[in-house]
Amino acid sequence: KARTLKHGTPLGAWLYRTAVLAAREMRRSQAIRTRHEASAGAIMQSRQNDNATSEEESLWKQVRPLLDDFLAAARAARHAP
Repeated sequence: KARTLKHGTPLGAWLYRTAVLAAREMRRSQAIRTRHEASAGAIMQSRQNDNATSEEESLWKQVRPLLDDFLAAARAARHAP
């Protein structure tokens, strides 16, 4: 961009303005990146929670009949003469 400067343009002012604009763009890009990463993190956490819930439900479906059978046998043994 320096080649587009007209003869007589104050170089210091141009450099300052260019640096300010570059810094502004960098801050803006970082803020956008941070928001996107936070959003992606929340989505991933939600998916992990959903998977954990599904795994817990699956495990419960396997354990529940065994537990019911055990409790039924314990009741029968308690009531046996």
